[in-house]
Amino acid sequence: MSKPGKFPFMQVDAFTDSALGGNPCAIVFDADDLDNDLRQRIAREMNLSETAYVQRSASADIGARYFTPATEIPLAGHPTIATVFALFETGRPVLVAAAQTPSSIGERVVVAWNGSTETARCIALSMPFLERADAVLVLTVEGWQVPGPSGDQVTAHLRRNGISATAKHVDSGSRSVGEAILDETKEFNADLIVKGAYTHSRLRQLVFGGATRHLLHNTPIPLFMAH
Repeated sequence: MSKPGKFPFMQVDAFTDSALGGNPCAIVFDADDLDNDLRQRIAREMNLSETAYVQRSASADIGARYFTPATEIPLAGHPTIATVFALFETGRPVLVAAAQTPSSIGERVVVAWNGSTETARCIALSMPFLERADAVLVLTVEGWQVPGPSGDQVTAHLRRNGISATAKHVDSGSRSVGEAILDETKEFNADLIVKGAYTHSRLRQLVFGGATRHLLHNTPIPLFMAH
């Protein structure tokens, strides 16, 4: 039996844009050493509808298990969303699976670059993928940029690190930024997108929508993301 102690956790309210609303979920990080008895005791102590435990996975970058105050449950919607949000907020990279299992991953990679700190950090975290890729496209979309290095500068940096990278700048035209990214991804025949998550303000995301939201809802290939 695991001994009680101090455990880092975050409470996230899913399905809301205001404080103290939505569906609350506690997320306990680095939970690999917690046995089922202690997980259940923590869930009872939290007394929320679910408590999520983030742990290592044999088949993915990160795994999660979910407990109510009474028992463990299988995959569920709002604790999954809360867990992914918590991982974004703590800066941990997340590999988001597509609806269908891809035949390859990381052979041809699109880096959706907009000059942001989030995307720069995401590139650094994704270097193991980029270094093994056959081809990398650094894609910038007109009107999406924030102050920061250009796509050409990022491409030059990747090339100095031995990565086969090229740069491309496109005008979205009548498309949203997310649609433009997916169109260029399809044309490049990519099997992975690297992108910083929620790089614009949440107000702008709420009013105008955002590339992150569009990609999460519509991508046909995996996304490597970090916030």
